Amino acid sequence: MDIRILGKRINTIRKRRGLTSEKLAEKCCISAAYLRQIESGRKTPSLPLFILLCNRFEVPPGYLLQDTVSSCGQMSNAQILQLIRAFVESCEQEKGPIELPPKIKAQQD
Repeated sequence: MDIRILGKRINTIRKRRGLTSEKLAEKCCISAAYLRQIESGRKTPSLPLFILLCNRFEVPPGYLLQDTVSSCGQMSNAQILQLIRAFVESCEQEKGPIELPPKIKAQQD
């Protein structure tokens, strides 16, 4: 998974919504500098921050992740789940183990 693509997607949506990096960062309780690092692909957002961004933008996780694959078209739930797992693995490499939401955890078992 290319985190730079995710960052660019976040940046694009933020700008389409007319938000400055400072305003979005404030809404997410993070620094604007950290948000810019995420948007540039230098940092990976934590899973809670990723979910918060989805909620602030009012978009499903698949919408932010869809550009991380070459041909997304209509993605199945299994494909979206696979992308979320890849995202979680990327976060864990950077920040250590994280607890998955119950619905995702149940689908892994």
